[in-house]
Amino acid sequence: MAREQWQRKKDEGLDVERLLSASPSAHVTRPLFGSVRNVVETGAESFYVEAPGGVAEDDRAGWLKTYESRAAEAPFEEITFEKHGPNAPALRYDPATRALAVNAEHPFIDKLTDGGRQRRPAILFAASEVLLEGQLQKHRMDRAATGLLRDRDRVLRLAAGDAPPTAAEVMRRLNAAARDPLALERAVGAVFRVLGFEYERKGSAVPGPDGVLHAHLGCHGNALSDYSLVYGAKQTSQPAVPADEIDLAGLESFRRRAGAEFGFFIATAYAAEADDAGALNRKLAADDAYRFLTLLEVEHLRRLVWLHYRHGVTLAELRGLFEEARTTSQVDAWIHDLQERLRQSEIPVSDLLHGLEREKSDPKAMPNVSVVRAMNPAFLDFEPERLVARLKAVESFVGVRWLEVNEHTRDVLLHHTAEQVIAQFESKIGDLAAESHEA
Repeated sequence: MAREQWQRKKDEGLDVERLLSASPSAHVTRPLFGSVRNVVETGAESFYVEAPGGVAEDDRAGWLKTYESRAAEAPFEEITFEKHGPNAPALRYDPATRALAVNAEHPFIDKLTDGGRQRRPAILFAASEVLLEGQLQKHRMDRAATGLLRDRDRVLRLAAGDAPPTAAEVMRRLNAAARDPLALERAVGAVFRVLGFEYERKGSAVPGPDGVLHAHLGCHGNALSDYSLVYGAKQTSQPAVPADEIDLAGLESFRRRAGAEFGFFIATAYAAEADDAGALNRKLAADDAYRFLTLLEVEHLRRLVWLHYRHGVTLAELRGLFEEARTTSQVDAWIHDLQERLRQSEIPVSDLLHGLEREKSDPKAMPNVSVVRAMNPAFLDFEPERLVARLKAVESFVGVRWLEVNEHTRDVLLHHTAEQVIAQFESKIGDLAAESHEA
């Protein structure tokens, strides 16, 4: 094995070995030490650095001293390529083992390595990314580092050709999901990506949820408001999924293990779903252990997507769905109430886009939602997150060639005039309405 590892490193031409293992410069070690120190002292992992487990509070100083002593000689003890999923970060660094794991399934890494044939560029990139995070923290950007790196990750994905799903694609996947059991899992991921979640695909032969969805409310929100969902997709040859095929205990176990706040099942329909005395509804009502689980239907997702496209639905609003609704009847009522609230507070998206276009005349600043909101009293009734969600819905319709919205900084890039964007949006949503009606 040692011979094989040596030969592999030799074949890959890893001059990164000399840079990082042979008396590395303080320019390398200090940023890395700072990142690890922050993670150990807070107990919360950063974008790239994992939090080592089992380090007691009174042992932190000793643990860090040992780590820094060893890392001063070899910051990266091992560099491997792992399959962490296409939606996971490009790399992870484990301070306990000093192992740097490059995510071979990340779209940018896959592009950089030419499908895994050229690993050296990806290794150099991964090592520099860990140091970049340390440098951001060194320059007192600790709180902004995660948001910046998350935005950077999106740019890298776009550079690799991994564009987010379009509105038409999402609706087509939902329509196919009602007929094809294999399509449902990915349709759910596409829907929640459009709604603003990060989708981590999990479906495999290993028992567990079909996917994990992460809601990041951004650097302007309360970090405690971030939340995650696990879900299980269910299909059956019968008109509705029988109650005995819905393993509530299993999904609840997966939820706890994943550290997710909520979990849900998704199906076309459930047996006796409208009957309070039905087996599933009785179990949800009687057992408090399942208070974080929800039953969703494909039609619920279709309604949420339309509400998002027409009004803009925020991640904070969607959290309320999983906090308040358990059964399909409760989900129906929650979505109806949301629809009425949104109709009563319609965002004048045309005025918003025209306001952003006027901001383009400022050569020293990028058009920003918060600035437009402050300049127009008509927008003060809307939270900034609602305005951003509305624009993100427009972006998902017309595509990033027309406008790009950064939900963290609230900056907006308008690649065309407001009138052109509005015309394109109305045309696309009309086409989609016709397509959905035909389906």
